[in-house]
Amino acid sequence: MADFIALDWEKRTLNGLEATASKGRVRVRNCFELTWPTFDADDATNNRQTGEWLKGELARLGITARKVLVSLPREEVVVRQIDVPDVPDEELPDLVRLQAETKISASLDSLVLDFLPLPRVEGDASRAVLIFTFDREKLDVLNEVVEAAGLELEQLGVSSVATAELVARTERDRNLAPDDTTLTVARDGKRIEISLMRSRHLLFTHSTQLTGSDDQQDSRLASAEIRRALGAHSQSNAGSAVARAWVVGSEHEQQTLRQTMADHLDCDVSTIDPLAGQDVSIVSDVSSGQDVSVGPEAKPGEDVFMLDESDALSHTPFGAPLGLLMAAGQPMIEAVDFLNPRKAIVRPDRRKQKIGLIAASVVLAIATAWGGTQWWVSSLRGEIDEANADLADVDRMIKSGRSTVEAADVINEWQTHSDDWLARMTHLNEALPGTDRIYLQNYRFTPRAGNSSGHVHADGFARSDDDVFALYQRLSERGYRVQPQSVPRTSKDSDYPYRFQLELDLTIAKTVATPTKNKRPEK
Repeated sequence: MADFIALDWEKRTLNGLEATASKGRVRVRNCFELTWPTFDADDATNNRQTGEWLKGELARLGITARKVLVSLPREEVVVRQIDVPDVPDEELPDLVRLQAETKISASLDSLVLDFLPLPRVEGDASRAVLIFTFDREKLDVLNEVVEAAGLELEQLGVSSVATAELVARTERDRNLAPDDTTLTVARDGKRIEISLMRSRHLLFTHSTQLTGSDDQQDSRLASAEIRRALGAHSQSNAGSAVARAWVVGSEHEQQTLRQTMADHLDCDVSTIDPLAGQDVSIVSDVSSGQDVSVGPEAKPGEDVFMLDESDALSHTPFGAPLGLLMAAGQPMIEAVDFLNPRKAIVRPDRRKQKIGLIAASVVLAIATAWGGTQWWVSSLRGEIDEANADLADVDRMIKSGRSTVEAADVINEWQTHSDDWLARMTHLNEALPGTDRIYLQNYRFTPRAGNSSGHVHADGFARSDDDVFALYQRLSERGYRVQPQSVPRTSKDSDYPYRFQLELDLTIAKTVATPTKNKRPEK
């Protein structure tokens, strides 16, 4: 067991837990929310003053743990999905970094980078990964504050990834199928994070700030943002319809958002309360006189208190810190850690050992044959030592460049033989009128066979059946073979009540057009 402070490092507030984490269990001793102070000083002095302020606040709360786990808000990091050749996991770090250098405009020296491998697709020669990057200067500032507070930074993760650990454990405790696609929404004030997970892998994560004037309007804006995120994800991840949705927070603080999501999503919507989980107990020593919250059990000498519905402290910001604490005991999902990112596994090079054995054998043979000529033996030993040194230098040069050359060869071969479905999707999107009239989900592409160069399937939602038939006409004019379908009014979404299936054949003679800017249809 180990004592930790787990923090949600938000710009305006600092939400944290002091807890003991062990395998399968988290015992929380303190829950707190602090508002960051503002100091009128240069950056170095400001960081030191902020750290000293944090040290004083922790002492005031009676917090004694020194090891710190930090989750960064999703909006503080940049997340990209890229495809790489399907290689063994130990070879992924070098390959991902090489691909990242071609995809990221900023220098990787100015960033810290980690990644999450996504589930393999059977029969696919490529593999998708999520790259997470964080500004190195911001990491230096965070380190200065933590050190000035007298703390030890153990892990620096991302809130959406840490919250996924909490969701995975909740689904395991409720015996839910891990292969289903799960939607998670965490809203804390105006900040909202949206994530998708399947097979205990984070597939997609997005964040934004809500601009509504009240809770009702913010909930509607959040629901629209969720639909847009699901639509964007479905274009590159066909066949991953959401089976269930989770809202992070207590029942009473997320009622409006949960009901709005239930009205617009074709799946069950439930609440995850981070401070009321099966693996969590929040306790306090009776003699300490500190405030306490919730928990199903306690050790001797401790009291356990249940947090009632009137408590003003929001539970949502504690989802990510609690996920970090759970993973510290025994992780269930892959995690992001900017302090200890994934690195290639270096296999031991035993060639030098073999060369040494060969050299020793040669020396022994010469010594036996020329036992009477010690000066000659000494000369040969010197030559062998020089040869070994030269060989070691050559081995180091070859080894330093081997991973880059092999990774480049693998990427080049994979790109040469892969189909360019992204160009196909761009050509198809030219015919779409925009999401204010129609949006599509669950694209599925079938490679060419016979007289067809391929087939496209997608699930669509439209404001009217006229919009659908107009789309059919535009696609036919662009050379697609359209299989018209009925357009029933069956969708639960009142904004897009008409649901249809789009079935297209792509002719071999038709070429893919150069992408152009979409034009909105006239209203």
